Amino acid sequence: MIIKIKSIKTKDFGRLVRYIVKDSSYDTFILRHNLKGTVMTDWITEFEDNERKYRTRKRKNATILTHEIMSFAKEDTEHLSLAILKELARRYIDLRGREAIVLATPHFDQDHTHIHFLFSGIKYKSNASMRMSKKQFKKIKQEIQQYQLDQYPELTHSVVWHGKGNQTVVNDKEYRVISRQGESDKQKVRRIIKKLQGTFNTDQELYEKLKDHNIIPYTRSGKVVGVIYNKRKYRWRVVIEKKRRPLRGKDRRNIEKNR
Repeated sequence: MIIKIKSIKTKDFGRLVRYIVKDSSYDTFILRHNLKGTVMTDWITEFEDNERKYRTRKRKNATILTHEIMSFAKEDTEHLSLAILKELARRYIDLRGREAIVLATPHFDQDHTHIHFLFSGIKYKSNASMRMSKKQFKKIKQEIQQYQLDQYPELTHSVVWHGKGNQTVVNDKEYRVISRQGESDKQKVRRIIKKLQGTFNTDQELYEKLKDHNIIPYTRSGKVVGVIYNKRKYRWRVVIEKKRRPLRGKDRRNIEKNR
C-alpha cells in the first residue's frame, strides 16, 4: 500500500468533510473516531469546535487538519472487500493516533481502491499537536504494511518499498497524482528498481531490464547518472537507497566513547 499525507493549513473543515464522504452512492462504510454525531453537519461542527476551543497556542502556518490517503494497487481490487478495508483503516488509526478526531471512508471512483482519512491537527479535547516526525511516519508505514502481509497475504501487488526518500508531506502536484493513480511516477520507478534488485549481474543488464518497463537510463559525461520515465528525469540518489558507508576509525572511536 501507499500512504501519503497532505497538511492542511486552513480551516477548510466543510469542504474536506464533504469530499471525504462524497461516495455515498457506493456500498461503503464511514469510520468515525472521537466523533459523536451521526450526520455530516455534526462532524464538521465537531472538527471546528475542537480546533476553536482547544488550540490555545495560536501560530501562523499551523497544521489544522491532515488529509491522508491509503492506496492499493488496481491489480488487488478483487481481493479488497469492505471488511478488509475497514480493518486496515482501523489499524492505521490505531497506529497513527487514536487521540485525534478522525473521519475515514474508502473511495471507488478510480481504477484503484483507496481510503481517505481526515485527522484533526490537535488531539481530541487537547492542545497537543498530532504532528509526527519522518522517522515516526516511516515506522507507522512499516508496521501497517507488516500487518497487511500477515493478515492479507493475497494483496501481493500492494506491497511496496518503504525506504529512504518517502516523505511525510507531499506537494500539491504529487498529491493529485497519487490520488488519481495510487502512486507517483517516482514511487513506481523506485518500486520497479527494488523489484529488479538481485536479478542482474551487471549494470548493463539492469539498464536493459529497466527499458522493458519504459524506464530509460540517461548519461552525463559518458556516465549513467539516472533514468527517464514519462519524460521526467530522476537521479540515482532519488530512486535508489544508498548503502551506509562503513564507519571509519574516528567515527567508530566516537561511538564507542559515547556508549
